[in-house]
Amino acid sequence: MNRRLWMTLLAAALAGCATPPPITAVDSGEKLVKQRLVVEVATPWNQFERGAFAQVPMWTHEGITVDALQFYVGLKNGELIAPTPKEPKGQRDLAFKSGMQAAEIVALFQGLWTRDGSSFTLD
Repeated sequence: MNRRLWMTLLAAALAGCATPPPITAVDSGEKLVKQRLVVEVATPWNQFERGAFAQVPMWTHEGITVDALQFYVGLKNGELIAPTPKEPKGQRDLAFKSGMQAAEIVALFQGLWTRDGSSFTLD
């Protein structure tokens, strides 16, 4: 029992040492995203620099659980916008296709944002 307690405390201490991804300020003005997209920034944002956000740049004002702006830039035909989870079974690949119509792009992101059981409504 004593050994288990010490192992748990050690694991908790090590988890507390994990460093979050660096966050940098994005000042107002014209900004180049992934060397392909120019964005006019009216008010400053925060940008995550690495980890899960390295491939898809993510900006936020208040934190990613409150607001998040993601940039899917330079996608190639057939490229996945997110990995396909193993569970639950039956999830389809979320792949960009070069000839997609607006409704198909919305359906693609609907699939991304509802994978966890969330709902999505377009008004």
